[in-house]
Order: sequence, then C-alpha cells, then structure tokens
Amino acid sequence: FGLDAPLPNRIHAILGWCILGLMLVQGCQGWSKLLHLQAGKISYLLHPKLGRAILLLASGNIVLILWTFRIQITALLVLVLSLSVIAAAALACMISGQQLVWGRSATAGTDYQVMPS
Repeated sequence: FGLDAPLPNRIHAILGWCILGLMLVQGCQGWSKLLHLQAGKISYLLHPKLGRAILLLASGNIVLILWTFRIQITALLVLVLSLSVIAAAALACMISGQQLVWGRSATAGTDYQVMPS
C-alpha cells in the first residue's frame, strides 16, 4: 500500500488513499444529489466544495511526488511543464461553471436558480 517507503512516498501514499476515499464520498453525494434534484429537493450544497478540495489535494499530491522525483528527472523543463499543466487543469476545474443552488433558473430551464460558484 506504499507505507513501507521513504517519508515523501509514504505521505504520497496516505494522501492518495485519502483522496480515493473522498472521491468515493463525492461520487455517492453526486448520485444522491442528482436523485434529490430529480425529485425537486435541494441537498448536498457542499458537494462542489468537496470536489474542489479533492482537486486541490490531488494536485498537491502530484506536485509532492514530482518534487520528490526532481532528482531523477534530468530535464527541469519536464518538471516545469508538468507543474504548469497541473496548475492550469486545477485552476480550470476550480473556476468552471455555475452550480445549481436554489430557486428558479431561466437559463437551465429547471426549478433551480443558477448561482456562481
């Protein structure tokens, strides 16, 4: 499970297992939220925030392991490009779209108002 490795690798493994657990919770919440929305109920208002937290933890975990392997990566450009792609993807996901929260939405055609996230 990765717990018998050097400290950075153990931290990477523990964060990875926590992230997988949070992703499972996030998936169950999303499914339940969809079922509740179809029934006309509002639930799991923290679902988008949990997703952002997972994305942030996963990005940090990737940065941690890339930083650990920086000695093995001979080209610094590869490390810089990897970190840039990770940062851009995380930022794009964190500022993406609007979330259904409450009320009536004219744009979505539903009984929910679209609030900026």
